[in-house]
Amino acid sequence: MAPTRTVLVIGLFLLAACGSRDLSPPDAAASLVRLGGVVCRVDLFAGGVFIDASLVLTAAHPVAGSLEGVIVETLDGRTGTGVVVGFDPDRDLALLDVKGLDGDRLELAEATVDDTGSIWTIDRDLGLKLVEYTIDRLITATGDDIYGEGDVSRRALQLSAEISPGMSGSPVLNRSGRILGVVFAESRDTSTSYAVASSEIEAFLSEIDPRTQVAPGRCP
Repeated sequence: MAPTRTVLVIGLFLLAACGSRDLSPPDAAASLVRLGGVVCRVDLFAGGVFIDASLVLTAAHPVAGSLEGVIVETLDGRTGTGVVVGFDPDRDLALLDVKGLDGDRLELAEATVDDTGSIWTIDRDLGLKLVEYTIDRLITATGDDIYGEGDVSRRALQLSAEISPGMSGSPVLNRSGRILGVVFAESRDTSTSYAVASSEIEAFLSEIDPRTQVAPGRCP
C-alpha cells in the first residue's frame, strides 16, 4: 500500500451520522465530475465525486502519470484543473485537489448484499447517466495492482451492473445518495462490475494529507 503520510483525517467524518442527511438525486448530481484532458498521450475519460470542498475521489488507473494535472468538469459545465494529492495503485484510488472548483460533499456508507441503487456518472455530452445495480457479494479482490504487478488485495463490491467505458472512478450510490464504493473494473461478461468498498476508501483517505501534492505514479 502507499506509505502513510501526515494524517489529516478527512475519511472518518464522512461515515459519521451526526449532521448527515439523506441526499436526493438532484443533490447527488451536483457532486459528480467528469475527468478529461490528455494523460500519457491518451484522451482521459473517467468519473469522480466530491468528498469534500475541492477534493475529488476517483480511481487511480485513469489518472496515473498525470504530471500536468487533469481537467475536471461538473455537470453544469464548470471546469478546473485537478492535481493528485492521494494515489494508491493497490487500492486503485486517487484523490484530486481542484482549486477554484467545488461541489456538494457526499458521505460514505457501508454496503450489504442485495443493496440496490445507481452508479452515477457524466457522459461525454455532459449528460447525467445512471446505471442501476444490485450488490451480489462483498468480496476481497486479489490480484495485481494497476500496473499488473505485485500481489494485492482490497475489499470490494461485486455488482450486477453493465458499465461502459469512461465509468471508472464513478461513485456507487445507495438510495440515500451515500457512497458505497468507487467503480474500478468490469468482468468479461460485461454484466458484472466491481467497485472498491467504502471501508477501503475510508482507510485511503485517513492516510493522506490533502494539502500536499504527490506523485501520480507512472503511465500504465
